[in-house]
Amino acid sequence: MNQSNSPAKVEMNENPDVATNWKGRVLIQVICEETEKPVAKVEDIKEEIKKEANQYLRNKDYDVIAEIGQACALPKNKKYTIKMIIGGEVFETEAPRYAKKNYNRFN
Repeated sequence: MNQSNSPAKVEMNENPDVATNWKGRVLIQVICEETEKPVAKVEDIKEEIKKEANQYLRNKDYDVIAEIGQACALPKNKKYTIKMIIGGEVFETEAPRYAKKNYNRFN
């Protein structure tokens, strides 16, 4: 069944609040680019933006299931670990089972 234009998808795309309540997957793509001066930047969110956002936020409990299977096109040919922080909780992989040619496999 092709669900690319399913009523549920159309509804979620048109109404982000509905999508927030949907129990589905979040697919994330991360791209690394070589740079001479990498920057890690954190900014405080202005109070007026927080107040505006609060009218749309509801307290909810979520279950997160994440699987980190591999990392490719890494900057160096070495073993990496991956750290994921969700709601202040820190999760970090062990050393990869396989590491070769700028590629790490964790499962």
